[in-house]
Amino acid sequence: MTMTKEIDVVKFEKLLNWLDSDRDLAGQKYESIRRRLIWVLRSRGCLIPEELADEAIDRVINKIETVADGYHGDPALYFYSVSRNLLHEYYRRPQPEELSEFTPQPETAERESERNDCLAVCLQTLTDAQRQLFIGYHQTDQNNHIKQRKLLALSLNISEGNLRRKICRIKNTLQKCVLNCLGKKKV
Repeated sequence: MTMTKEIDVVKFEKLLNWLDSDRDLAGQKYESIRRRLIWVLRSRGCLIPEELADEAIDRVINKIETVADGYHGDPALYFYSVSRNLLHEYYRRPQPEELSEFTPQPETAERESERNDCLAVCLQTLTDAQRQLFIGYHQTDQNNHIKQRKLLALSLNISEGNLRRKICRIKNTLQKCVLNCLGKKKV
């Protein structure tokens, strides 16, 4: 085993001790934090949530010597703030070419028509409630959209954050469906 690997093991041991003095509980907390990081990153639109979660954990491990002694409170919160900063870095990075299908391309009138046809088909795959929610969310004019969305959340008896999350999930479903539909039309 090389010297760097030994240092990493020592740092990882210190991380586990920071999470909990009971080794089993520390392992459970570690796994819980990792799962939560992945979920949060995925819900924020990250296309590589596992990689960024691991990077966040690595950064915490590399700083464990200075963090563990002076940090007060739930260690999980420190991981979440590191992942938030990492997500900001992720969005500033140039996107790899394999992700170019997610970047908007200038559309011809024909391509826009195909996309709209696919969107109409994909909207029909949603449940009635999802379709009405999605259309209601996006059918407001620019001046009143905040007020309308507050009213929409109130009418559904959910928070505005939950409303945005529901819309985001529906949008992701529609986006995958439209990309799939457009891919089939190329053939």
